Parts: sequence; C-alpha cells; structure tokens
Amino acid sequence: MNRLGLFMALAWRNLWRNYRRTLITFASITVGVWSMISLAAFMDAWAMSTFNASIKTLTGHGQIHSKKYLDDPSVEHRFLVSAALKKHLNNRDVSAWASRVRVPAIVQSERETAPITLLGIEAEKEKGLSFIADSIHEGRYLKNNNEPGILLGNKLAERLHTRLHKRVVILTQAADGSIAERGFRVIGIFRTEQQQTETQFVFISIGQAQSLLQIQQDISEIAFTLHLLDKLPAFIHQLKKTFTQLDIKSWDELEPFTKAILDMSTGTIALWTVIMFILIAFGLLNTLLMAVFERSREFGLFQALGMQPKYILLQVLLESLLLIGLGVIAGVISGILTIMYFHQGLDLGILAEGAALFGAGRIMYPQLNPFQITSIALFVWLMGIISSLYPAWLAAREVPVATINKSY
Repeated sequence: MNRLGLFMALAWRNLWRNYRRTLITFASITVGVWSMISLAAFMDAWAMSTFNASIKTLTGHGQIHSKKYLDDPSVEHRFLVSAALKKHLNNRDVSAWASRVRVPAIVQSERETAPITLLGIEAEKEKGLSFIADSIHEGRYLKNNNEPGILLGNKLAERLHTRLHKRVVILTQAADGSIAERGFRVIGIFRTEQQQTETQFVFISIGQAQSLLQIQQDISEIAFTLHLLDKLPAFIHQLKKTFTQLDIKSWDELEPFTKAILDMSTGTIALWTVIMFILIAFGLLNTLLMAVFERSREFGLFQALGMQPKYILLQVLLESLLLIGLGVIAGVISGILTIMYFHQGLDLGILAEGAALFGAGRIMYPQLNPFQITSIALFVWLMGIISSLYPAWLAAREVPVATINKSY
C-alpha cells in the first residue's frame, strides 16, 4: 500500500509538469462525457415526448379490432365486446381501456364541408386513456355516453367557420349501406400540439355513434394501456392466443413511425458515444505519448537504478487513470447539473411546430438516468485506460543505456 501511495503521488505530480497539456486533455474528456450524458438525456426526452404524444393521441399501448378493420376502417368491420374479453381487460395489469366507434365521415357547417374521422367514445373511460378530456379549450367535455353534443378541433372549427353552440351535420355510411345524417351542436372545442389531430378527428358519445350507424352495441375498436409497459408483449400474446377471431396489435405495430424515432434515438446516442470516445482517445493517446517521449531518459534512469519495467508501466497507467477519472467525474457532474437545470421542462419555442411534425410535444422533460450515466462514465474510463496501455508499454520497454544516452 505504501508503494502504491508513492506511485500515486508521483503520478499526480507528473500530470502537472506540463499543466497546459493536462488541462487541455482534462477539458476534452470533461466536455466529451458531458456531451454524451446531456445528449442521451435530451434524445431520450425527445423520444419519450414522441411516444407519450402518440399513446395519448388515441393509440394507447395497444388496440383490438375486427380482422379486416385496419385495411378497411368502415362500419362493416365491427365486433361485439364479449364477457370474456371484458374479463381480460379488467385485470390488474390494465390501467385503462375504452370501446370506440370509429368511421370515416363528413362534417358540414353552414358554410364549409370537410372530411373527418368520426369517433364515438365512452366519456368517462377516455379520461384516463387519451388526450380528449384534458385538451378542451372552449366549452366542456362530454358528460355521458349518450349526450347529443360534438367536440371539434380548434383548426377544424376555424376551417368550417363555426364556433361553440353552433350546429354542424355529420354524414357517414350506416350499417345497411344507406347515408346516415344527423345534426349535432358544438359543446366543446379542443386544442392539441398536433394540428393534424385538430383537423382529422371529431368526437361524439358512443351511444350517439351507435344510434347514428344503426349498429346496436357493436364497436370498431378497443384501446388500452397497461400500468407497466414491460408486460405488454405477454399481455398481447395472451389476447391473441385467446381471441383468435380479433386483430390485436401493440402500439409499435400501429405507430411504426414512433417506433422508428425511438430506435433512432438509441442509435444516435450510441453513435455519438463512439464518436466522442474516439476523439477523447486520440487526445489522451497524444498526451501520454508526448509525456513518455519527453521522459524517456527519466524512465531509463529509473530502470538503471533498479526499477522494474512493470512499475514504470504502473506509473504511466496511474497517470492515465487519474487524468481520465478526473475528467469523467467533472463531465458527469456537468451533465447531471445540465439535466437538473432543464428538469422542469425545456420549451422548444419556435421549434415546437417542427417537432410536432415528428410527433413530439412542445415541452421536453429530460430525466436523470443513473444506469445510463454510470454506463457512459464506466465506458469512457475503461476504454481510456485501455487506450493508455500502448504509451505505458512503450515507456516500460525502453532500454536504460539507450534512453540515458539519447540527445535532445
């Protein structure tokens, strides 16, 4: 232990023999680790913002349809919720689920007409499942499953030149193939960060939708969310095994674009980590090689006085360990402080509209991920030590007589 303490003291003093080079290398390691941790947190926040927006925009963690509905989302492809299916959806793993009637339709105001997707929803159940109840900008939400009102998106209301308490007409195809038409009074106007959602969907109570389409208690889809997303694959598998006559899909099958963004986020973090490590490794390697070159006569003298090559190797490795360790610690602290500073949310401001095109929300919430931070720190530290093996080996293999007689 005394010998190790001596080598640690020597390594610390040797680092500051050329303090400018040490500080530059230290700064590069710090900035590299800081950028890895910060980028990882912000990429995760962006990915989670996209994921949450997708889940809340009617997708849920999974959906259930009749076999042909996704290929042809018409009133013809509907099903009745059985008692057995309700039992599966009411288990403790499911946090929320709701039945819906979803069909293409046309909405007509006094002045304009627009194609839309009509959704009949269960008012209370949708509160814990989708964005609708929390996004009412004017008016109010549906009170029950048979209320004769309608909810329009803000952009759609502007396009139709209509407003709260005005009357609009919904036209769609009924179950018997005839044209179903009914007037609804606008009781609420909702607003979301995704403008396409505001123009695409209108909402009425599920009872009114079933009555309009003449489908009794049949529905178009069921959306659900689980308490733990990790249990989704097993839950989907069990549903598919039990209800073979239905089409059951998870969110990543329904929203492949969102899945691609999550995969891209993971890939970007990995790529940036590799790039920054290569830059750090070259800087560290250059610093240690220069130090070994400048001190070759010193190492030769140590060997001539009886120091074994393994101790010279140890000393150079300790210098590398100290330099990398300090840089990693400073980088980790800087990254944690950066994430904590934006913990309450980063408002994208003028970039929010562009982010919405990728399904992301206006505000991102970077979170501390201890496992991710520890993994990055250990990766940089261990790979840095490995990178320093070559300079240490060069120092240890110097021949004492040749190095002492070198002229500079």
